[in-house]
Amino acid sequence: NTNTNTNATDVTAEVEVVQEAKSANKFSFELSFGCQYRITGLFRTQLADGIMGMELGEDSFWMQMYDANVIQSKMFALCFTKSSGEPKPSGSLAGAMTMGGSDIRLHKSKMVYAQNVDTEGWYTVYVKGIYLQRKQSDAIRGTDEEHDDLSKDGNRTLLESNTIKLDLDIDKVNREGVIIDSGTTDTYLPSFINQYFEDAFEEIYGYTLYDTIHSFNPDEILFEDLPTIIVQLQRAKAIFDHDDDAYDENHEYESKLLVGELDETSTDDVIIEIPPNHYLSYNEKRKKLQSRIHIDDEDGFGLLGANAMFNYDILFDMDNSRIGFAKSDCNHAEIED
Repeated sequence: NTNTNTNATDVTAEVEVVQEAKSANKFSFELSFGCQYRITGLFRTQLADGIMGMELGEDSFWMQMYDANVIQSKMFALCFTKSSGEPKPSGSLAGAMTMGGSDIRLHKSKMVYAQNVDTEGWYTVYVKGIYLQRKQSDAIRGTDEEHDDLSKDGNRTLLESNTIKLDLDIDKVNREGVIIDSGTTDTYLPSFINQYFEDAFEEIYGYTLYDTIHSFNPDEILFEDLPTIIVQLQRAKAIFDHDDDAYDENHEYESKLLVGELDETSTDDVIIEIPPNHYLSYNEKRKKLQSRIHIDDEDGFGLLGANAMFNYDILFDMDNSRIGFAKSDCNHAEIED
């Protein structure tokens, strides 16, 4: 959990960080951790037996590894994959975790870096834009001729024929902070964004997200036409590790994870995409879809949860106050040495 500390009853134990069975001993270190004696609320039904505290703090798991000289850099990477079906008590493929850096063998794109704007506690990003990107198919409501590029219409700006930018007060979006939290399943945004979001969603799909979920059966929804949510994050000072490799052979920006022409004032800001199957899930018991993005926080707080992290290898780089993103299927079992 990237936003949980380990302050509790202090217990010392030997922990083996297993890379390979034959070399595990060199990764062992003395760990201070806390014990819990009872659980309440949602913790009662989770499959995990505990929480690994990974926040920006001296008692975090990664910091204790660093202090014990087990890892040489204040870094770790999380790579989550979305498993099919419900999690199983026997275990489900969840992804990979790398201590001391990231494993480039997992990467399907170059890693790009967003600024981590906090130096302790939570991993906080600065959101510079939220977009909805519509898919290209015959079933999309309306035609491109109905809209002019860069046309203003109330709560939204149509930048291209397939992308709408929400016209948000960016300072207000970030006023209470927007954090990345691997320990929270869903994504949460300030409530004032909701009307802007629903207007743009309806512009793209023909119905609001709320109406889509509550007025239709899952088999009536055209998933290929639902928009992808794009979140633009302020770039770090060094957007790539090697600037000479930042461009393709035509010396153009690698478009997968950079905002590019969507924001010509900040073309090398980082973007992350949340596709429909990550912000919607099927509830087997209710036989209904449910939203995994909640735009209802009255206090103005924002949180990019685990569903916003799927299919990225995300590097938390405390040495350089930045957070790296690379496309990945997060299947460690299939990478080659």
